[in-house]
Amino acid sequence: MQLQHDFKSLKNFLVDRMQLPLPGQQAQLRMVPPYRSIHLPETGFKKSSVCLLIKSKNNDPHIVMIERTDDGKVHSGQIAFPGGKMETDETIYQTALRELEEETGLSSAIPEIAGSLTPLYIPPSNFMVYPVVGFLNSDLEFSPNISEVKRILEIPLSSFFVPEIIDAHAKHTSVRGIVTSPAYCVGGIVIWGASAMILSEFLALFEKS
Repeated sequence: MQLQHDFKSLKNFLVDRMQLPLPGQQAQLRMVPPYRSIHLPETGFKKSSVCLLIKSKNNDPHIVMIERTDDGKVHSGQIAFPGGKMETDETIYQTALRELEEETGLSSAIPEIAGSLTPLYIPPSNFMVYPVVGFLNSDLEFSPNISEVKRILEIPLSSFFVPEIIDAHAKHTSVRGIVTSPAYCVGGIVIWGASAMILSEFLALFEKS
């Protein structure tokens, strides 16, 4: 993989790269849990959108993620991208930005949008999620919505470009009990499931064709 370290050059690279064919499901499946169905239903699902936000900190790109509260729901306590259910007449971009503001308190700056990744179906919650990639060239502090978000994470993008970042047999607690699946493990943070699959496609954008 290659990584553009400078925030501006990263943004320019991704805006151009996302106009080309996406890595798609093949890249997502690198991080798929073993029990996950890869079938994409044509109807009957709910729609949601998440924001894969890249924030500049001293010109160093960081990915913004959240740790969900332990509320007993399907994705309780997991590391995720800010996002949620799409409202009537919303675009995927409007949903991503609205949910980003609601969950992180980001209201005084509007991220620039580079585009969207491949939709991903999440069987446990019956959502088709549309990942939107955005940029924020600001050092604004976040304020988590404590009813939904336990903490906000700003992870250096460079952290994901080391071979040992992936644990192929990480164990997690889920609604299914203890499950084993691939995960990104960085600084004590474990990212698995749908978030890891979305992240896998994003990182594949940097691979040489």
